[in-house]
Amino acid sequence: MPRDLKMKVSRISISKNVPMKLVTPIIDESSGEMQSVWIQFHRDFEPDLDHEFIKKSKILRLEGFVDYPVLPFLQILHNQTVEFADILPSFRFHISDDFIVLIRSWVETNKPLGTCFTFIIGHPEEYCIQVMNLIRERIEGVVLGDKCVDIPMSNSSILRVSYASSDQERVIKMDVVSLD
Repeated sequence: MPRDLKMKVSRISISKNVPMKLVTPIIDESSGEMQSVWIQFHRDFEPDLDHEFIKKSKILRLEGFVDYPVLPFLQILHNQTVEFADILPSFRFHISDDFIVLIRSWVETNKPLGTCFTFIIGHPEEYCIQVMNLIRERIEGVVLGDKCVDIPMSNSSILRVSYASSDQERVIKMDVVSLD
């Protein structure tokens, strides 16, 4: 491969444990904003997400299993839309203090309208109900809805935490939406 090879890409999928130092040099920065970046990784591999093409992608999908503190990892993500598949440790992140801290952080920093984190999880629906009840108990001003809780934000929007179920998986979603 030529040393100065540059590729204009709008979507990229990076397989398990491919070092970003090999990917970054071949991406032509003039490609503009990436439509989507999908990164797969293993348990002991902390992905290097500090690259412009990752930070500026419209959709970031992370797949794998992390074996290190989750909250700091989630807080460094500034993408508008992030999807997590099989990424959270088995200790049930969504019913931990860290999930409440993440929610409060979004409210306090007034995450922009349209910001969305989607967590694809393998827990039963009862787990999702437990998550909604925990949020209702721990966060003031929560409005309980059908399979969701709405948390008022100061920028004329709300943080909606919701869940949906299918036969095979559940999805917990944090979404900043308009009051209207």
